[in-house]
Amino acid sequence: MLVKRQLDPLAVVEIPCHRCGRVVSRRRSSRRERYFCSVACCTAWRQQHGFPTSKDPITKACARCRKTFSCMASEAPKRKYCSLSCAHLVNGRLLRRTPIATRCRQCGKVVLRSKGAAKQGRGRFCSRICLGTWSMWKTGKISAAETAFLDALERHGVIVVRQRRLGRYAIDGFVPEWNLAIEVDGAYWHSLPEMVARDVRKDRYLRTRGLKVARIVVGRERPDFNALASAMVNEQRGGAAA
Repeated sequence: MLVKRQLDPLAVVEIPCHRCGRVVSRRRSSRRERYFCSVACCTAWRQQHGFPTSKDPITKACARCRKTFSCMASEAPKRKYCSLSCAHLVNGRLLRRTPIATRCRQCGKVVLRSKGAAKQGRGRFCSRICLGTWSMWKTGKISAAETAFLDALERHGVIVVRQRRLGRYAIDGFVPEWNLAIEVDGAYWHSLPEMVARDVRKDRYLRTRGLKVARIVVGRERPDFNALASAMVNEQRGGAAA
């Protein structure tokens, strides 16, 4: 009667390295066979016998358009197409990178974004300035006085860029025609000592950049913003004409 010999799965087996001959120890139950003592020996042996390494480029032909493309050896078995466009067209899926036209939620400017970004809700603004302005308006950080005065200027035909970022400061309103920075301040908060010092530093910085600064101080009583805007327009355009 033949008796099958049971081998100890925890026993340590010693085998020589296929390249340098150094003894390599491993458990008999190990699923991964070890033929080399180190990664360096394995890489050198594969290069010596003509095997491509994982990072060596391999040239393949696209299964759809037959265009040649390069990929790493580790990606070669799974890579069939030269681009995602070819893969999506073969599989009949919607092209996520095809640009579509949408409008900026703040200024209305046309923005091109991919279908994947549109599906995920990204790319709703044309710039960070519009994103910041919309966020401040949504969170209530833009005062009603600032909005009312800038709206009055726009009704007089003045182009106003709101929440313009200049260096480390953000300007409430910027008029490119007059090179003028407009700040609408609350009388209480901007009368505090720390705010007064900050406003002085901000005005000095803006003037060093070649801008003129106009500050509108609003107290408890709401002023006539249309009259203030009209006076500013007459002053600036009259001075420019003179």
